[in-house]
Amino acid sequence: MTEKQHFVGIIRPSRAGFIDEPTAEEQRIMGDHFQYLKTALENGTLLMAGPCIAGVDTFGLIVLRMDSEADAQAFLNADPSVQNGVQNATLYPFRLSLWAGKTD
Repeated sequence: MTEKQHFVGIIRPSRAGFIDEPTAEEQRIMGDHFQYLKTALENGTLLMAGPCIAGVDTFGLIVLRMDSEADAQAFLNADPSVQNGVQNATLYPFRLSLWAGKTD
């Protein structure tokens, strides 16, 4: 069995004003996004996620443990917020060197 790889996903709102004035539909989609990430956390695919709220440069950070870059990209593409155009996602390969849960 191949060792899992790590990836960082950066997600950014697709439109200005999303953070301060989301529409009802965007709020619903973001609820679906949150549930999607919770499921990934429960199954071990997601290591951590959360928003970095910095005014005009707000973005979300997602750290994944996947079999391949293609799998990680597919995961981001399947996120309800990305599928529905509320957020845009960019994937980066990542070497997880230090973290509180790492045992080796």
